[in-house]
Amino acid sequence: MPSFITRVELHNARAEDYAVLHKAMTNAKFHKTIKDDKGESYELPSAEYFSHGPNITATQVRDLALNAANSTGRTNWVLVSEYVNAAWSLRPVVKRNALAELMNRNPALPPNPLRNALTGGPFSNTLNRRY
Repeated sequence: MPSFITRVELHNARAEDYAVLHKAMTNAKFHKTIKDDKGESYELPSAEYFSHGPNITATQVRDLALNAANSTGRTNWVLVSEYVNAAWSLRPVVKRNALAELMNRNPALPPNPLRNALTGGPFSNTLNRRY
C-alpha cells in the first residue's frame, strides 16, 4: 500500500486558517502522526500529514490535499512525496492513559490542574479552557 507525506503551506494565514486546514485534512483521511514498525506514533511537524491507501497515486493525494487547502480561502503550496522507507527524529505521541499512569505512580507529585485533568481529579475540565 503506498504511503505519502504531504506538506501544505498556507500563505498569509492565521491560526484560524490552519484550524480549518487541519479539519479538512482530517476529513480527507490525512493524519498528523506517523507510526513506526513497532506501532508507536510520532507527531509530524506543523502542516505535514501522513496518508496511505491502496490504489492511490501521489497526484490523487495532491488533489485531496489541494481541495483541503483551498477550503481555507488562502493561496497555498502543496507538496506530496510517496515513500517506501522513512526515518525520523520526532516527538513520540504521549498517550493520555500512559501519562496519567506515570503521574499516579509518583504520589510525591503535587496536585495541579494538569494532573487532575489526566487523573479525573476536581479540575478535570481545565485542559478544555482557553487562557
